[in-house]
Amino acid sequence: MPDKKNRFIYIDHARAFLFLIMIIDHALHAYAQNWGYFWFFRDYERSPLYDYLYLFNQAIIMPGLFFIMGLFVLPSFQRRGFKSFVKEKCIRLGLPFMICIPLTVPLLSFPRHETYEAPGTSYLSFLTEIFFTQRLQAGPLWVMQAMFFYSIALIFIYTLTPFFFKMIQSFLSWIRKNPLSGILAFIFISFLLLVLCDLRWGAPWWISLFGFLKREGWDIWNEGVRLFSVQASRFLMVFWYALTGAAIMELGWLKDEAFMKNFSRKIGVWISGTLIFGILYPYFSMSYFHEGAYHEVIKDFLNNGGSWYDLPRLLLNESLLVIGRNALLASLTIFQLLTIIALFYRYRTQTAQNPFWNKLAAGSYAIFLTHEVFVVWMQYALIDTSWPPFLKFLLTFSVAFGASWLLTHHILLRVKIVRRVLNPDADAKNM
Repeated sequence: MPDKKNRFIYIDHARAFLFLIMIIDHALHAYAQNWGYFWFFRDYERSPLYDYLYLFNQAIIMPGLFFIMGLFVLPSFQRRGFKSFVKEKCIRLGLPFMICIPLTVPLLSFPRHETYEAPGTSYLSFLTEIFFTQRLQAGPLWVMQAMFFYSIALIFIYTLTPFFFKMIQSFLSWIRKNPLSGILAFIFISFLLLVLCDLRWGAPWWISLFGFLKREGWDIWNEGVRLFSVQASRFLMVFWYALTGAAIMELGWLKDEAFMKNFSRKIGVWISGTLIFGILYPYFSMSYFHEGAYHEVIKDFLNNGGSWYDLPRLLLNESLLVIGRNALLASLTIFQLLTIIALFYRYRTQTAQNPFWNKLAAGSYAIFLTHEVFVVWMQYALIDTSWPPFLKFLLTFSVAFGASWLLTHHILLRVKIVRRVLNPDADAKNM
């Protein structure tokens, strides 16, 4: 049950755990053989091992965070009203978004530019001549803008199309009565949303309000302006998780102790599914990385005005590996989420008494805003060392997590106006 402030502490802790996974993921990203190209900075020495770890982590981070966000959108809207709800979102999400773009995002972009493109460039020159004129972007802050717009979308669906929201609730009620068939159906919907977007836009592309972004090969460095964007291949699936969270909260599942206890008793099933698909998805994706699991034949075909009559042939002959990869991804994501929620519910008493989890939950938003600068600059500082990638990753994670924790709890949250914006005492419903 929630406490006197109507908070679900175990959900706070699950959310904090997802942010912790995010820091781990970012710390290892520079050392991934293939996916290192998609990070702000990449090391000279990289290993496929970190590609596997990246794929496993990345599957759950955003769907999990948006699911938790969805849980608390409607209760906040119902309590505040639309005007107050939007105002609070602007303070909590919009204000840090505007402040961090000039303060922190250039710090993420500079090391790669100085190392690989223009050695010896000063930070001031990069800031004035490159970042603000050619490469203005939101970087990791895209999460905040997506949460803002997705929250508004959830409210519109709830108020303007109640029949559709009721359909989602009916579907979830059916899942509760038919868990095996229901999970398969949920996976299938997630798969459809993933594969349709992936085939149309390609896995590593982004959709922006400023138009479709251009890039060269698999390197996203030459994208230009990217202030308002979402990952094209996953934006619908992530919204599906947010919508599911909103419907589950309206159904009252989290307040149903009998249901939650029964759900947590199945932890062995959820962990087994996570392990099975946690092996299959990264292995399949990496085994066929260059053989078609990430190809963009359909996207190129549609962009070049290809005939719709040729689509079935391309789907059967060119897209089966993309389809297979997305089916495994959809399966892994739901089992990861079920595992995390069940674990933190099962051990909610222990984590509620643990200072680490309480402080991590209270400061997770501020840690999210600050950790990547420490991650990227540690990777930048370590690039010329001869240390093995594992040691670099371990040191990067330790320094980034420790520094962002200290900055959060010993500086930022002690400033009243900052504390008001970051709202450390609030739960996920205000994120």
